[in-house]
Amino acid sequence: MLEKYFLGVVLLLFSKFGLAQLDSNLVPCADLYDLMWDSLNVNKPHALVKDINFNTTLLLSEDSSCSFQHPIRGKINSTYGWRKYRFHKGIDIDLVVGDTIKNAFDGLVRYVKWDYRGFGLYVVVRHYNGLETIYAHLSKALVKRNQFIRAGEFIGLGGNTGRSTGPHLHFETRFQGQPFDPEKIINFQTFSLHADTLQITKSLFDKLLKAQYAKAYGVYHTIRSGDSLYGLAVRYGTSVSRICRLNGISSKTILRIGRKLRIK
Repeated sequence: MLEKYFLGVVLLLFSKFGLAQLDSNLVPCADLYDLMWDSLNVNKPHALVKDINFNTTLLLSEDSSCSFQHPIRGKINSTYGWRKYRFHKGIDIDLVVGDTIKNAFDGLVRYVKWDYRGFGLYVVVRHYNGLETIYAHLSKALVKRNQFIRAGEFIGLGGNTGRSTGPHLHFETRFQGQPFDPEKIINFQTFSLHADTLQITKSLFDKLLKAQYAKAYGVYHTIRSGDSLYGLAVRYGTSVSRICRLNGISSKTILRIGRKLRIK
């Protein structure tokens, strides 16, 4: 762990003297990210899902001094996956505005920014284990870009900023820019990791791949006996009005068996 403390001192100097760019030699997991350190484009992925090295094993927790810390203990309001007609890329955890949010793993703050139409005030941390985590809808950030931060240290204060219908933490786990279900590695009932390692496999991104395909090509359904617009909306997590808009029909249109409708 001594090398991480040394790195922390170096990064404090970067922060103190206002250096906007990070020395490529200090980039966490440079072997996985090809020295890329982008503090401007949070959603610019390092690789497409199809290009990810699926033979990679990540060490999530080394020992008691370099372990996982749960961001905040609270009720899960929304999980990873389809939410009506939008794909939700993280976990929403209930909180009270002003609650303190903890950093999950040792790492380096890559991004602190406002997104008024989406994440609100949010922070992105790249970790030494190869993951990145996102903490969104904050009321206040307690860290700065290029800052070294230990697991369990405070990221910011919970809030209701951006596109949010109530106070909560939107928490994401990503690998090489691609989000996967945080519940794949974290038990949100015991607030601990399922295992100390994570094998990067294609199945980790199955839901995301389907969502990306749906966005590019659409999701279609061939009408069968007994189908209704309401039933299709419930089945696919969308709305009757959206199905009607996508197909140029009305809610009173008769669904004929064999007709193909675009659902998403």
